[in-house]
Amino acid sequence: MKNIIVSEGFHINEFKKFFNEEEVNILFFHDRNNNKLLHNFKDWSFLKKFKKLKVLELSEARIEEFSDNFFSNLYSIPKLEKFVIDDKSIVLLPKKTFPKDLFPKNLKEFKINFNPKYFTSYKGKDYETYQGIGDSEEIEYTWDWFTKWLPQIYDFPNIQKLKKLEVLNFYNFFDTESFQGHLFEIIDSLFYKKININ
Repeated sequence: MKNIIVSEGFHINEFKKFFNEEEVNILFFHDRNNNKLLHNFKDWSFLKKFKKLKVLELSEARIEEFSDNFFSNLYSIPKLEKFVIDDKSIVLLPKKTFPKDLFPKNLKEFKINFNPKYFTSYKGKDYETYQGIGDSEEIEYTWDWFTKWLPQIYDFPNIQKLKKLEVLNFYNFFDTESFQGHLFEIIDSLFYKKININ
């Protein structure tokens, strides 16, 4: 996999030498004083030029007010099979409704790479048997981040069109109010509602 580092002074023309790659990881650098990206994109149309790309990974990305643009161009990568983000990214879902014929025709998997500590960390003596990614010590930070800023595959635009999906990754987060994790809240599970379980 080829790493593309996006830092201060990055120019979009720097992508040209990677357009024939099959796997790329776009890594975003931050200003550590204010946690803002040193460089970001309003227009993601360059993604469509990756004609051979099968795996796209984003590290520490910030896709917020331009998520409509990002997803429309992500969906236009002709051979994309796998889309990966990390747990430090923010990827908001589009607000607009996409045309029914706009979807990644070959997508097989969407994955979020989490720091391993969130799988193995101690939940605290009051939550030893509780399930989910995360821990009690950082829950004030991780709960909002994981549930608000990281998308689930079942919320992707035109998900019903993704006929080639082979791996369904559902991410269940540690919740002090649900011992099975946030996906399986008995009263108000958005996951159950999405998959029509009452």
